[in-house]
Amino acid sequence: MKAVVECIPCVLLQALNASKRITTDEKKLVEIQHEIMRLMPALSLDMTPAEFSYIVLKEVYKRFKVHDPYKADKHKNNEMMLGVYEKLEKMTDYSANTKLTALKIAAAGNLLDIGIRSDFDMNEIMGRVVEGSFKIDDSDELFEDVKKAGNVLYLTDNAGEIVTDKLLITILAKEGITVAVKGGPMLNDATMEDAEEVGLSQVANVISNGSGMLGTVLSDCSEEFIKVYNKADVIISKGQANFESLDGVQKNIYYILTAKCASVARRFGIAIDDAVVLKGERAKRNGDNGE
Repeated sequence: MKAVVECIPCVLLQALNASKRITTDEKKLVEIQHEIMRLMPALSLDMTPAEFSYIVLKEVYKRFKVHDPYKADKHKNNEMMLGVYEKLEKMTDYSANTKLTALKIAAAGNLLDIGIRSDFDMNEIMGRVVEGSFKIDDSDELFEDVKKAGNVLYLTDNAGEIVTDKLLITILAKEGITVAVKGGPMLNDATMEDAEEVGLSQVANVISNGSGMLGTVLSDCSEEFIKVYNKADVIISKGQANFESLDGVQKNIYYILTAKCASVARRFGIAIDDAVVLKGERAKRNGDNGE
């Protein structure tokens, strides 16, 4: 998926939010925004939104000489979600369809994105799980493909959210699931440190994709990851950045996400904060007819 003009103010806001986690000095905040604005003309809308954001945010990290400004926030979100894990388990246990409920919880978990917003309410989010439904729902196909698959690759998105991924993977109870986290910190993306913190390795084989970029940019990933990717019969992709960077790949891939911006919402014909579980073939058809 290519970037659109609305990505420009979006990444400026992301840069500002990241900068505020590093300094409260207004003069420095203004200086870095000016530097980012000078960088913008060199960025092309032919890039994916994930790549667009990564280049800008990397400049912020470089400018302030920081490695992981979201580290404390990621730990806080991991702890928060681990604190409600038993409650989420009960929600699935007492539901009529445990797999579908776990899938809804995982999709709702995608709203826990402090890289974009910090005003989420856990009770409100999980309330959607009970009453809501997917605006696009290819869940039956997903469950059937996972059941038949020899190898499943699960691409994670954010810290905190990975606790809901852990629940879904446990409910799927499928051997041969490999979970991939990011190779380096960027925004609140989950890394191996986060995976260990929430116990993901207790339910699946966890690997790094070898890349610190937002999304999953295959050309930047490690050989180890690419081998697992090529071998996978089914890929489960969480979040917008993974969709943006993998849109159109020739794999049996399912995207699970909540729309967090107007361009992605338009792409799927849904509203912001609506959730989808979408087979890649359908995503490609939507793209042919839209953006």
